[in-house]
Amino acid sequence: MTGYLETVQKSKNYNNYKLTADKVIQILSDVRNERTKSRRRWIWELMQNAKDVPNIYGGVTIEITLRENEFIFSHNGNPFRVENITGLIQQVSSGKPSDSTNKRITGKFGTGFISTHLLSDT
Repeated sequence: MTGYLETVQKSKNYNNYKLTADKVIQILSDVRNERTKSRRRWIWELMQNAKDVPNIYGGVTIEITLRENEFIFSHNGNPFRVENITGLIQQVSSGKPSDSTNKRITGKFGTGFISTHLLSDT
């Protein structure tokens, strides 16, 4: 019976990964096909992602550096946790609308984060 349950779990995991990958590929395809709709949105999406992971002081400072062929976006918010990254990839909100610090999460399902791939495929 244990072997059967392991097989079922492996199958469920595979299907979950495949569903997620297919969803991301479809969204990226949609975004790339409608670049004019999203071309001004990416900077706001980066700022929103920074805001959603504030530092221990409750605020975030953003710095943008432009060089000849380089754009550097940095902030002093907390780094993403594993739950944040997997939530973005799987488009499942890893935050709550309000938590014990009463901060409001702006992002919801990571579609903005995915749209920032308009900047670079890597």
